[in-house]
Amino acid sequence: MADNNTTIIKKAFNGYAQHIDKIVYDKLDKWCREILRSAIQFRIREPEGHNFTGNLINSICVLLYRRSTGTKASYFAFDSLKLPIRKELSGVTARGKQRKNRIWFRPDWSGGQSVLKGSELIATDESWGQNDAVQFADYWIPSEKNCDFVICVAYTSEYASFVEHERNTTGILQTESWVAHTAIEWVGLKAA
Repeated sequence: MADNNTTIIKKAFNGYAQHIDKIVYDKLDKWCREILRSAIQFRIREPEGHNFTGNLINSICVLLYRRSTGTKASYFAFDSLKLPIRKELSGVTARGKQRKNRIWFRPDWSGGQSVLKGSELIATDESWGQNDAVQFADYWIPSEKNCDFVICVAYTSEYASFVEHERNTTGILQTESWVAHTAIEWVGLKAA
């Protein structure tokens, strides 16, 4: 009789754990969508920021890892944005030299006219922002294995770090602040 009671109790706890896992996942799924929406808006509304090709903004992604199922959900900026107008620009020519010529955009991704100096560019693989996001999502593995859920926000274009370091216009810092502020509202988390 004791084995039957133990089995019944274990089954009840397992069922409850699955129920809680689903409730938390559903909340985090909605929150990840809002994180992505906010990241896009922070980039678009950045007064000093500018989207020349559209690759940086289209490379933004949010990933949600769920330990109970070992799966990742991916949320991509390019699903709700106009695609880039051309591949990523590279500051290095096919011959391996620093680009010197200016690059004119008429129109650029944002709809305006703009120009970039070759010296303002870094080396890239000249891919598309959306391809960088998908590739990152395919290979990303959370470093923290003991958490039930892990959320990753990534700006996957090669020049995202350069743009943030040099101009502070990617919107990543505003997104990080927004996430910390809304964690309490969305899922009831308190700062560690």
